[in-house]
Amino acid sequence: MSDSLRKFFADILRKYGVTEAEYRAMYRAQGGRCYVCRKASGKSRRLGIDHNHLTGEVRGLVCTGSLNAMTCNRLIAIYSRAALLRAAAMLTDPPPARAVLTAMRSGEQTIPSVVGNPPFDRRFLDAD
Repeated sequence: MSDSLRKFFADILRKYGVTEAEYRAMYRAQGGRCYVCRKASGKSRRLGIDHNHLTGEVRGLVCTGSLNAMTCNRLIAIYSRAALLRAAAMLTDPPPARAVLTAMRSGEQTIPSVVGNPPFDRRFLDAD
């Protein structure tokens, strides 16, 4: 694993309490895409963790950009109705990441998909 990836996982654990395995489970549960636009795969720039700023609860993974307003994390006003509905769903209770994180943290073998795909076995989470 590269140093930058190791640092990324250390940062999300410190900031959000999300382990590497939990991040990978959310990524897979979202079909390997940003939860809102479903375009960004996180291959050129890692998907960021969206969270409730009041409660700290993790809602899902979204595309991010340093100062670029053209990402789901920064600005969702330009998206289609379908993308906006997905964004709104992410802000609802329960957020999509809750089911994934609950399954991971309780030791369940089967992890639910949050985008309509079949559930998957945690033993098959991809590792770099």
